[in-house]
Amino acid sequence: VLTCDAKDLLEFLDKSKWHEASQLYTGAFLEGIVLEDWNNELEEWVYTTRDYLAQRVQFALLNLAEDAAKKQDFKTVAHLAERAYKLPGLAGTEVASLKRLYLLLTAGQSILAPDVRKEAESYGLTLQLTSEEAQTRFRAESKSSSTLPIRGTSFIGRDEELTELATLLGKTSVSLLTLLGPAGVGKTRLA
Repeated sequence: VLTCDAKDLLEFLDKSKWHEASQLYTGAFLEGIVLEDWNNELEEWVYTTRDYLAQRVQFALLNLAEDAAKKQDFKTVAHLAERAYKLPGLAGTEVASLKRLYLLLTAGQSILAPDVRKEAESYGLTLQLTSEEAQTRFRAESKSSSTLPIRGTSFIGRDEELTELATLLGKTSVSLLTLLGPAGVGKTRLA
């Protein structure tokens, strides 16, 4: 009998208990488990679930890193952002997360900041900051911060897709939908 802590992980994430979620996540969902009779649907479900959980944990780690940055604890910022960037189970990092990662890694003087900048360039995004500029952004933010959470990305221009998803999910014959696309196009946000 296998036990699975994914339900507990999702509960922590849904309740914005970022620290608890980050502690519970110790690796990719069902990493190393392969059954002889896996079919394509089961394999796709495992990989989709793996990426979904990893993206949610990455979001939690980025929130923790931003909280540490507001407290000027840039050593912790670097550690959390590095963990978020190299998180096992991620199929790719979304563009909005790359922006957050670059700012955090640069503020924390991480050696991974140039890697994130290079990855962002592959999406046509130019990121260029010095460590001092990145740290200054967090200093200014901590002086004028509110208690409202910062939203990761905006959600504009997906009315057609949302309507189609709602229509499909309203049908009794549809019990599962899979969103496919390259990393960074907003599949998770749409879901």
